[in-house]
Amino acid sequence: MKKILLVSVLLLLVLGISGCSIQEKGTDTIESNLKEINKGINQFSDLRNGTLEVEASMESVNNAVESMEATKNTSTLTFILKPKGYDYIEETKTLYERTGQSEFSATKQVNGKFYFGVPVEQSTKDKRKSYEWHDFSERNKKQYEPNAALQMMMSPAKWLNNKEYIKAITKEKDGLLTKYTVTTNDEFAKYARENYHSSQESYTVIEHHEIYWINKDGLLVKHQMYGEVEWTIDGITDTYISYTTVELTGSNDKDLKEIGDNT
Repeated sequence: MKKILLVSVLLLLVLGISGCSIQEKGTDTIESNLKEINKGINQFSDLRNGTLEVEASMESVNNAVESMEATKNTSTLTFILKPKGYDYIEETKTLYERTGQSEFSATKQVNGKFYFGVPVEQSTKDKRKSYEWHDFSERNKKQYEPNAALQMMMSPAKWLNNKEYIKAITKEKDGLLTKYTVTTNDEFAKYARENYHSSQESYTVIEHHEIYWINKDGLLVKHQMYGEVEWTIDGITDTYISYTTVELTGSNDKDLKEIGDNT
């Protein structure tokens, strides 16, 4: 359980990065593209409920720090919008690439209380039937706080609407969707270092970009984030690459009203 929590914290730290510009591809301005992205985010925030499919991975180029084993997480998250915020349950499979072993876990938030769960019996099956839940509510700073996947879809990163941090936004058609790719600049790298890490840490952003897919109705249906950083951990420097994709696969189910153990 401790290992699962460590990996989750590290991935959340990376996700926390996710507020003289050059515009590429087409004539739309950065301002107009940001406006469309924000409209898509706002529409997502109005959904009554939905299901998200999440893929998140992190690896180190040289495997220099043993505790930073390469991992790949896949999860399904079901959420319901309540008057004060979200209820949700997220079931996650974590693959440790060095050993090839997988572990399963779940988190849920119901009526403002946050729980972490592990299956009563771990197995190789993807569908869990029963969890042992641990109440972590006292560790949460706020009730009804969205988790990282929901945050990526329903709230723009603090830096996103600050053009000072944006190098370019490209806009292109991707099937029936419109795809917006936001690339960051050196000012963003400075912002990330100063806002997400202590002055004693050695942390340098090599590359960071985010992609938003908006459907024909103006709804954000997919958000992808890529990051590459040079980071010194335990006195050892390595390059870390993270990749996260969150996709909306269903929404506004009239029969979905409450979160249970396996909603």
